Amino acid sequence: MDSQARSRPQGFAARHPRVFGVLILIALHAVFAVLPAAEWLGLKREASILLIGVVQLAYAIPAILLSLKLRHPEVAKGLVIGAVITFLANMAGCAAMFAMLSRIG
Repeated sequence: MDSQARSRPQGFAARHPRVFGVLILIALHAVFAVLPAAEWLGLKREASILLIGVVQLAYAIPAILLSLKLRHPEVAKGLVIGAVITFLANMAGCAAMFAMLSRIG
């Protein structure tokens, strides 16, 4: 019975690597929403929140590559899942905003 207890991964990151990857991406979103990340890319500060689906490429791709280099492919899958969800949510929000703006005037 001790061999089964030792063989099971310990810690949240080892048991749920994809969820851990999504949580890492959420933390990166929080950090880069506070920092002027958009100015590094030549955009206005307000654009980083509005276009987070595209701006996230500046920090999501290096995070994915780093997790792959450190041989954590499941964490990289979680990062990709989080980035896709962020992009789709951002596109839906932009589409709703453009639909509302097209009714003005």
